[in-house]
Formats: sequence, C-alpha cells, structure tokens
Amino acid sequence: MITKICSLSQIKPFNNTRQVSFRSQEPQTDTFVRTNNNFKQAYDCAKNKIIQAIIDTNTEYSVVLAENGQVLDENQGTEHRCTIDSRKVEQNSVLMHGHPKPLPLSSGDIACLLASKAKSQEAITKDGKYSRLTKKETNRPLLDYRETYFQLEKALCLKALDKLGIDYKLNKHDIAGMFKDYLNYQCGANQEEISDEEAFKEMPKYGLSTEDDKLLNTYSQLKEMMWWQLMSDPQKYDKEHHTIMDNYDLVNSYLDSEEGFETRVEFVKEVANQYNLEYESNL
Repeated sequence: MITKICSLSQIKPFNNTRQVSFRSQEPQTDTFVRTNNNFKQAYDCAKNKIIQAIIDTNTEYSVVLAENGQVLDENQGTEHRCTIDSRKVEQNSVLMHGHPKPLPLSSGDIACLLASKAKSQEAITKDGKYSRLTKKETNRPLLDYRETYFQLEKALCLKALDKLGIDYKLNKHDIAGMFKDYLNYQCGANQEEISDEEAFKEMPKYGLSTEDDKLLNTYSQLKEMMWWQLMSDPQKYDKEHHTIMDNYDLVNSYLDSEEGFETRVEFVKEVANQYNLEYESNL
C-alpha cells in the first residue's frame, strides 16, 4: 500500500540532477501500452526493480515515472507499505509499487491516485501480475488524501461486514439511547433507566421523529443538538465505525481469505465506477 510522505523528516535526500540507475534485467511483457519508447523502457526497468525487491526482501518498492520515462521518485518500503513524495508527482505521471502479497490495489493506493496529478496507479506482484487504475479524466480536481483514504477503507470494511452478515445499521434502540444521552447532557438527570418506549414518547416534544423511515434524519438532528458534547468524541455515535472496530480482527481475517480477495476486487471495481476510472488486472 502506498502512503504519502507527510513530514519532512520522512523524505530521503534527493538530487534533482542525478540519474536513477536500475538493475540491468531482461524486460518483461505487460499490457500497459505507451507509444513513447523511452517510457516503455523505463517502465520495464521499474517493474523489474519492484519485482526484485519482493524477491530479495519481501518488501514494497515504489517508483513514479513521468510521461517521458524520467524517474521522479523511488522509495524502499516495508512488507506492507511504501511512500511517495507527492510534490514530485507530475501531471499524467505513473505510480507503481510492489505487493508482496498478491492483492488488488488497497484503499491507500486508490486514495493516493485520486489525491495526485498522476494518470494511473498500479500494484505489481512477484510474478509480474498487476492491479491497475487509470483516470479517464486527467484534469479532475484532486481529493484530500487522508479523508479519501478513510472513506474508502471504511467502505471496504462495511462491504466485508455485509459479506460476514454482521449488522451495522442504525435502529430505533440506537436512537433511543442517543436521545437519553442528550437528556442527561441537558437536564443533568440520569435517563438511562427509562425505557426506549418512554424515550420515544418524549422525542416528539423535541421535534424528533420516531418513524422507522426517518431514523437517519433523527440521527442527524440529534448530532446537531449534541454538537458541543461530540466535539471531544465525534465518532461516539458512529455505529458503522464502532462495528468495524469491534470486529476488526474478523474483518481483516476475512479480507485475507480467498473469498475476501474476491470482495476486494469487487470493491476496486465499484470505486472505479464511482470515480470514473478504468480498472485492469490479471491477478
């Protein structure tokens, strides 16, 4: 998974005039077609270097290539992640990195593409297979990396919960508990002992609906009413978040399974459709 460098202390010394030297290896074939021969040669060399890093150390290695084949950035990573310097990513450049475990692009990989001026992002496995997303619109507005990453990761985890049959949807019991907390904040009285039915009788007095099809609206209203209390814990009533965290190990085990692999592929395809990207893979 690629993560962006977020502090100057993480950036390796870089000389803009130096030429990056790749290992001399026989180029491997791939379906990523460019008319620029210089780019094709640089792409093959980068791909070989990424594969060699997996073979030698079982770690990720990242390379950023400009349209003309110039190496803009490269970084040695760990078994699970590597970094790029977003300041060095030019318009329509290509992001490449290795995946020691043959999995599709991660949430962080996708967020990195959407938050950069790069044209494409791809993960390469030890045997040279790939998972790639390419922008259909090259001049689209850039998204915030951190926010996009968390949104995508949450969506993937919720998809896993759906597959596992674990409920994370708000229900009337959740809303009643939230309302009783509101009464405690406002009145300083302990409302935990009152029943849900009693809470529902009180809620209309505060302009809150108890109808099933309006639960999300009531939830939003309560959040606005409790904004001061939620400043220190904004996710206190985020049931999706808490369900993910309560089942974190189970979700990760599932996503590492064969069935989870297919779920990851489904997820990347859905993201591609959502953000107008083209997805290619031979995993």
